[in-house]
Amino acid sequence: MLVTLNLPSPKLELLTYVEKKLNDFVFTERKLSWCQQVYGKNNLYADYEYYTDETIVTLIKNQFQKHFSFSINNVFLILMNSHDRQPRVMPPHTDKLRMTAINFYTRLGGNSTNFILYDKYGLNDINNSDLLRYDQLRVQSKHNLKEETWYGFNSKQFHSIENVTSKRLCIGLFFAEPFDQFLEVHNNLLIL
Repeated sequence: MLVTLNLPSPKLELLTYVEKKLNDFVFTERKLSWCQQVYGKNNLYADYEYYTDETIVTLIKNQFQKHFSFSINNVFLILMNSHDRQPRVMPPHTDKLRMTAINFYTRLGGNSTNFILYDKYGLNDINNSDLLRYDQLRVQSKHNLKEETWYGFNSKQFHSIENVTSKRLCIGLFFAEPFDQFLEVHNNLLIL
């Protein structure tokens, strides 16, 4: 399940800072080894990286912690790119370091980029991520996200990002609490 959240936009200081980080960032292929282990040596994977620093963490926590009963566990920029503008993917996976994902997208990675949720869940273990092939999953829902919008989802539900054709930037808030518990406690933030 993907939900839209009623949270304020990040302050201009933070947006300017993260945009500069994206523009200065050099993507490497080292992160793609996990894709290749499960999905084969396919040249269609999006370049990606997680990035954080003290400035990002401080700016996010100062502005947003007051909106949550749970502690923001980590804050990362999740950067993706298609270095040649060919449609690229981040294949089905679950996240580690968080059980609940709260993401704000400043760039989607193209006009037809899709966020896809699948019918299976990985281990409820914050220290692990899981991978499955497309043929092991069924699409549960497909979403065309909007820029400058907050979204939340269970990061232990298999998900993928499809058709990345340009730079994609997301500010990701990491929560250790399970998504259903997060929704129950923070139902006042849900946009129905």
